[in-house]
Amino acid sequence: MSIAVAPAVVVERSVPMAGAVELVVYHPPSAAAVVPGQFFQLAVGAPHTLLRRPYSAAWSDPKSGRLRFIFNVVGAGSAWLSARDEGAELDLLGPLGRGFELDGERPAVCIAGGLGVAVFPGVVQALVARGRTVTMLQGARMATQLLPASRFPGADVRMATDDGSRGHHGSVVDLISSHFPPPFTGEGRGGGIALGSAIAPARAEAAATAGFAR
Repeated sequence: MSIAVAPAVVVERSVPMAGAVELVVYHPPSAAAVVPGQFFQLAVGAPHTLLRRPYSAAWSDPKSGRLRFIFNVVGAGSAWLSARDEGAELDLLGPLGRGFELDGERPAVCIAGGLGVAVFPGVVQALVARGRTVTMLQGARMATQLLPASRFPGADVRMATDDGSRGHHGSVVDLISSHFPPPFTGEGRGGGIALGSAIAPARAEAAATAGFAR
């Protein structure tokens, strides 16, 4: 695995769901090197922010040389990043971490709550490309905090909201028992589950790097 410090250029900025910002950056070597589940350390230029901020790559496209990052604005560092517009340069360190194990033949179930969903567009893309049947279970407090189902092409997307504004009224955990009765093997890490022998690739590292950097 090649790890590098490199300047990337912001080519798009958007708000994919309430409270979150998405930055699309152009850096072909990083887009080609990263695999689903890995993350980058992004340098920030806000006052009194010395440390880089870790964010999972939400999606990458080696052909276009682009990477996407989705994150909440929760502090000075993420606020500075969220203000970067088209043409701004970002200093990336990565890719870092160990990617998900996606090979297999059985159906895969991906489970995410809140901003933990940020890493899953790329995960679902990779699973579908491998010919696997994918179910994406996503939960949030309200409908506006859900990532649109269109971000998971090829997957059966099912949603849950705490306030009942979309999908199941309740926790995303409820969808596991209602759609996939036990037993589960519990082979996934950080809350992931296994359907048969197919590990649903969800783990704490992805949620942490996507949602808790400040």
